[in-house]
Amino acid sequence: MYAADEWRGAQGRRWAKGAQAQDAFLAPFGEAALVAQGPVAALQVLDLGCGAGATTVAMAQAGARVTGLDVSPDLVAMTRERIAAAGLSPEQADAVEADAGRNPPPGPYDRLFSRFGCMFFDEPEPAWRGLRKVLAPGGWLTAIAWRGLEENEWASLAMTAAREAFAEAGEPLAPPAPPGAPGPFGWADPQIVRPWLEGAGWREVAFSPFDLSLPLVARDEPDPVAAAVTRAMEAGPAAGRLRDAPEPVREDAARRLRAVFEARAAEGPIRISCAAWIVSAQA
Repeated sequence: MYAADEWRGAQGRRWAKGAQAQDAFLAPFGEAALVAQGPVAALQVLDLGCGAGATTVAMAQAGARVTGLDVSPDLVAMTRERIAAAGLSPEQADAVEADAGRNPPPGPYDRLFSRFGCMFFDEPEPAWRGLRKVLAPGGWLTAIAWRGLEENEWASLAMTAAREAFAEAGEPLAPPAPPGAPGPFGWADPQIVRPWLEGAGWREVAFSPFDLSLPLVARDEPDPVAAAVTRAMEAGPAAGRLRDAPEPVREDAARRLRAVFEARAAEGPIRISCAAWIVSAQA
C-alpha cells in the first residue's frame, strides 16, 4: 500500500490535492521538530519526504540551503511552486524527485530532517545506511513520526468505524499491518526502529514523545461535523479500505463517525488526540 510506486502515483496525487489541509493540520508537529533540530542557518539540509514543501520553505527562510526530497512527482512540483512563491532562489532551496531508500542525493548534508516522511521504506536498514552516508561526519537526523494507531484519533476513529461497518456487512477487515511495516505507524515501536538505525551506523539514537490535542477542522467550517467525517474518512489506514468499499459500508462508517463527532461538537470545537515521536540520531 505504501510502496514507492503508490506514492509516485495515486497516493502522491491525493496528498497533493489535500496539501493545504494536511499542512495546516501537521504544522504544529513540523514546528516542534524544527525546534528540536535547532538552528540551521548556513547549513545544508536534506528534507526527507518533503511532501508539498512546507518544511523545505521554512528551513530555507531560516537561512539553510535545503533540498526537498520526495518520490512523488506531484509533490515535488508543488514544492518547487512554493519555493518560487516564497521568493527563494535555487541556491536557497530546490526539490528533487528520487527514491530516498535507493538513490538519495549525494550531499554531503549537515542535517537530515523529516516531518512524517521517514516511515515508508520497504527495506529500512539499507535505506538508513544510504541516508547516513550522504550526511557529513557528525551530521544529525531529526524526524517526527507517529506513535501507535490507538494513540492517534485522526486515524483510529475512522478505523474503528470502518471495522464495525465492514463487520456489520459480514466482511471483516484484514488485521492491521504488523509493527514496523511500512506505513504511517511504521515507527510506532522504538524497539523495532532503533536496531534499524543503529544497524545502519547511526549513533545516539533517541525517541522523545510529543503529544497534542488538535482541532480536526477549521473553526470557520459551516458544518464542522460533516467536514470532520469527510476528513476522517480520507486520512490514515482506513481511507484506502473505505475508498473501495461498497456504498452501504461507506455510509455506515460515515454514520458511526457522525455520531462520534456530534457528541464532541456538543462540547465545543471537535478536537482529537495525536501522539508522535521526535527522533534524533547522529551520523
